[in-house]
Amino acid sequence: MLVLFLLGLFLCSFGLSFCIIYFNLMTMGYSFSHYVHFIISRFECNLLWVGILFMLISWKGKDMYELLLRRFIKF
Repeated sequence: MLVLFLLGLFLCSFGLSFCIIYFNLMTMGYSFSHYVHFIISRFECNLLWVGILFMLISWKGKDMYELLLRRFIKF
C-alpha cells in the first residue's frame, strides 16, 4: 500500500506541475475554456487524476483490511 501511495503521489505531483506549466497559456491569449480543453487532452495532465485515484485506493485498502481483521479476530 505504501508503494501504491508513493506512486500516486509522484504521478499527482508530475501531473499538477504540468497543469501549472500549461497555465502560462492564459498569458498568451487563451481563454479559460480553451485552457481546460487543452488540459483534458494532454496525457501528462491526466496523470494528476490517476495519481489521486492511486492514493485513494491505497488509503481505502488499509481501512478494508483493518475491518476484515476486526471481523475475523475475536478478542
